[in-house]
Amino acid sequence: MEAKKDKILSKRGDSYKLVLTKEYKHKASIYVFNYKISLKDEKQETFTNAFDHMVDYSIKDYPNGRIKIVPIHEIIITKHKSWPIRTYNTVKKLFMDQMERLLNSAEELNLEEVIFEVTIIPNKRGKGKALKILDVINKRSIIKIKNDDTICLSRAIVTSLASNKLLENFTNSQLKHIKEGRPLQKRVAEDLHEQSGVEIKKEEYNIMIQHAKRGGEKKLFINNKCYKVDGYYYDRENKMRNVYEFFGCYWHGCTKCYSPEEICKKDRNKKTMKELYDQTKERLKTIEDYLKPNVKIHTIWECEFDQQKYPEVDPHLKPIDKRDAFYGGRTETIQLYNNLSDLKDEDIVLTEYKNKEEYSKPNPSVNVYIALFTTAHARLKLYELLDILQERVLYMDTDSCIYNDDGSEACKKIESMMGNKLGDLTDEIVSKHNANHIKQFISAGPKDYSMKLDTEKLVSCCKGFRLNAEVEKKITLDKKIKIVTDENEKYETVKYNNIKIGKDHQLKTVKQVKAYDYMFDKRMVYCENENLIRSFPYGY
Repeated sequence: MEAKKDKILSKRGDSYKLVLTKEYKHKASIYVFNYKISLKDEKQETFTNAFDHMVDYSIKDYPNGRIKIVPIHEIIITKHKSWPIRTYNTVKKLFMDQMERLLNSAEELNLEEVIFEVTIIPNKRGKGKALKILDVINKRSIIKIKNDDTICLSRAIVTSLASNKLLENFTNSQLKHIKEGRPLQKRVAEDLHEQSGVEIKKEEYNIMIQHAKRGGEKKLFINNKCYKVDGYYYDRENKMRNVYEFFGCYWHGCTKCYSPEEICKKDRNKKTMKELYDQTKERLKTIEDYLKPNVKIHTIWECEFDQQKYPEVDPHLKPIDKRDAFYGGRTETIQLYNNLSDLKDEDIVLTEYKNKEEYSKPNPSVNVYIALFTTAHARLKLYELLDILQERVLYMDTDSCIYNDDGSEACKKIESMMGNKLGDLTDEIVSKHNANHIKQFISAGPKDYSMKLDTEKLVSCCKGFRLNAEVEKKITLDKKIKIVTDENEKYETVKYNNIKIGKDHQLKTVKQVKAYDYMFDKRMVYCENENLIRSFPYGY
């Protein structure tokens, strides 16, 4: 893209003349326009119209992206030398605010002819190869410099200065080979800190180690055999080759963690730990002899690395092994003092005993594995029903569910699964309660629900309460609805007369008071309207 001759953009009769003098494109997809604005009068409105016309023409083919405007005018340059790269609307506002202050000031300002350089940086599109220079400009993270106060610089300042340095220091042919990105921004941020007098704490180690995720592991070909090392760095200043090796204790036979005779079960040749350790030492000696004399090998074992992660922790402390919970002693003093009852009779003593598990004979008609399979299979069938019914489900248990039949295909599919054979579903509303459907349903949580059938029969389940006449009189369907729907509704108390056996084996009647209240926090509660309250899992 190149403008061969000047192109007049303003219409005849306008109070300004806008001329496009040069137009070209960098190889890094950056478009540059050179304009010349001639004003018939120096009013702010005239300059604003010319400026808007110039920007609109520049961005007409690039609806998204960034813009940079550099005015080549003595007074404007002294007031604002470098305009940062911004969005179109932002740069208009900043520039016009600056021009308004200049036009309203007492300075003599000659705007008969002003030259502008407009740079357009379009946003990248598609999933092709990313251009490095655009990566520098569009960096979104905050630049951080290591120092005592962890001082940060805003992205707009650092990226604009870094992009300017790229354009100044590299030619068009070099831009496509540019590999500068974050390192260049870091150097710019360090320069700004140095200019402002902020002391920067330099990193202790500033070396680039070649490893698996940076250039791949270093390969050394010794006697027609390839040796890979975990890390490699060549110190050009001291002419020293540095080799870094990390040894896993299990795979290299650590003498601190394993006995020499122990066999490595995951090794194909089933070698002992001593053989693995000797093999590791021989490999290190081969690499050292090959790279002599200027070589330094740095090694660390897995157990030593784990201790460095927690230097202040007791060295004998290690992560908990869950398998330790299945064996070992459990001796502990629970009660330090308890005054036991005296013997009631010296001739008769009551002794309680319990058969030890190893001496008890199992019932030949009982099979634990069948019971485990039955409950597990019931859960699978429940998940199958939930997948079909979706949001129509009102309540579910391990082997049953209550749902809203809306006549949809899903409900018809459930009806086809009902029957009297083994594995079929059973309609308990019909078979057990002799009704057709549920009119009203309320649930305050698991194992706590009440429903009114079309025959006006009430069916309730209340965990922790015996459903006697007194409980059914106080904890009714209407009471549950008020407690669940009204936050100001108080809980309901029920008195019990429980019969208990004391330590002296005497029957005693104990009065007990239980309170029925609503507290549901297993799922998120959402009230759609006065007749419907739903619940959703956390993270829905």
